[in-house]
Amino acid sequence: MQATLDLCWAVNSPSLVNGADVAPTPGIAVDEIDQEHLASFLSEQKPGHQVGRYFEQLIHYWLRHIREVEVVATGLPLKDGKITVGEIDFLFRDEFDTLVHCEASVKFFLCAPGTSPSEFPGPNTRDNFEAKSTKLFEKQLSASEGRIDGIGARHGLFKGMIFYRDGDSDVATPTRLAQDHVRGSWLRASEADGLRSPDRLFAIAPKPHWLAPEVGVDLVESGILLDRLHQHFEGPAHPIMVSAREKDGTETERMFVVPDHWPAPGP
Repeated sequence: MQATLDLCWAVNSPSLVNGADVAPTPGIAVDEIDQEHLASFLSEQKPGHQVGRYFEQLIHYWLRHIREVEVVATGLPLKDGKITVGEIDFLFRDEFDTLVHCEASVKFFLCAPGTSPSEFPGPNTRDNFEAKSTKLFEKQLSASEGRIDGIGARHGLFKGMIFYRDGDSDVATPTRLAQDHVRGSWLRASEADGLRSPDRLFAIAPKPHWLAPEVGVDLVESGILLDRLHQHFEGPAHPIMVSAREKDGTETERMFVVPDHWPAPGP
């Protein structure tokens, strides 16, 4: 069931970016997906715990088994002589028999005004929105030019979330960032006590399930969450994703809790 919900999220969630070269993603419903077949497909592909790899395999399944288009190649190396210069995520013929080069990515960025070189770094600050979107649309998509004949369209499929602190949601956004992107919040470890509440439950979101809210997860009261966060951040630690839920399990908010020194490098 989790993979089914993740697949729906991967396809149905708003694009993180805008532009004419953004891949169209016709919506799908849960009842269109054969859960056992999807589970078998993912088991064979072995996506592991990497969120990006898991996302790519969900998109692969969507193309091949939901849209039922001809997937010509996935992970196709591009070479100049013996040197590999890139890789095509997906090469497929769409419903109109157009050969499409598609690059797929899912990313999570935090709005952090004043941060250099980008005010939208990832949890790992070596990554940021501008660098990733530029690489995908200006380098990865153009890599097939002159190397693969017959391509009629090049599309980027870029999904994800942007996490904001209170008061930062009106910060100037990069041109490529879609206005209707999915939003969450973030806070520092020393501020986590503000999550204490008798009315909410919480779950720490493990990779690769950063897409749809995880089902069948261990929901805990805020006191237990705070104990786990305190233990996690006692020493050098990475940001951690948290899902806030109603008592019935409905997600109300997604958030990152980050070390107090973030976005500066840790000790």
